[in-house]
Amino acid sequence: METGEITFVNLAYNDICGSLAYNRKFAFYLDEDLLFTATAVSGFSGAAVNDLVFYYDGKRMYLKDGYPSIAHLSYLDERYYARAEASEKRKPAWERFIRYLDENNLLTDRDSDVPADSETLPDVLVPPDEYELSATITHEGEGTWTSIVFIWKDIVSFNPETREIVLDRGILANLYEFAPIRLDIFREGNLLLSATVVASDNPQTVNDLVFLIDTKKQDGFYRPDEFKYYLPDGYPALENLESGREEARRTREENAQKRATGWDAFVRYFTEAGKIAK
Repeated sequence: METGEITFVNLAYNDICGSLAYNRKFAFYLDEDLLFTATAVSGFSGAAVNDLVFYYDGKRMYLKDGYPSIAHLSYLDERYYARAEASEKRKPAWERFIRYLDENNLLTDRDSDVPADSETLPDVLVPPDEYELSATITHEGEGTWTSIVFIWKDIVSFNPETREIVLDRGILANLYEFAPIRLDIFREGNLLLSATVVASDNPQTVNDLVFLIDTKKQDGFYRPDEFKYYLPDGYPALENLESGREEARRTREENAQKRATGWDAFVRYFTEAGKIAK
């Protein structure tokens, strides 16, 4: 109870690890009443959350009032007061939560017994056969930050010919909200590709790999369900450049050659995963 650690019975960690991606929410109910939600964060997250978090450190899971630890904040830090305010708002629901655990003998005053060499939880709480593909999102505007995301479930298929990526409703489908950003894609911890995120309604000229979001708007509003996503060697297409077309072509070909090994490994992942579009 004092540490905030939470453990589960009759629920394998693999059953929940798919929800431990960047900014996912866990909803806690008692009967049919929503008590509170907690944002998933990890010890390697670059994000800051000033409300309840579902924190995981590779071995154990915790419910904490915010991330990073409040021990790193001073009393003059506005985040300190934001967390205190959020905690006060959910106090009735939290007390009800604790009372339920107490009445059912589910409270403890010690951490769970997890040996140092235990493989109960993978280091990132994702099954190795599914955590082969991950990414970091780096916001490069004012207030730079980086977060890691798990993308093995987000990508439905990839077409090497058209370069189209078909996405499920995951963090990658929402990247248009975070621009300007860079997307670095890893397989088993090895960097494969780096791409600049470009939205078609806010174009920029890039002569290297881009994660292109073909946005759709109607009556001034985005229609994310109709977005399409691509990984072209540059943006805009060479034929749409008004000047410097030949220089851009050479630069794009040189950059494509430099990342050929990573690109081949990227395509191989989708081939092995059975996610190549036909």
